[in-house]
Amino acid sequence: MKLNTPLRRFCLGSAAGLFCGVIAWSYSAFAHVAISPTQGVVGLLFLAISCGAIAGLTDFDHLMEQIPPF
Repeated sequence: MKLNTPLRRFCLGSAAGLFCGVIAWSYSAFAHVAISPTQGVVGLLFLAISCGAIAGLTDFDHLMEQIPPF
């Protein structure tokens, strides 16, 4: 799988960050911690943009080649 464009890597990183943020937000309800929708959406956007920037600026293909096959 070649992720040769930074925009594609940014989008995939943002999707991963968004997924992790949604999981964390759902567990906050389980722990009885009230997070307002505004705070939750801002947190999700921050996490998604941060993960997207990290994925877009780094060479993810090189990292994945270093992981041994299962």
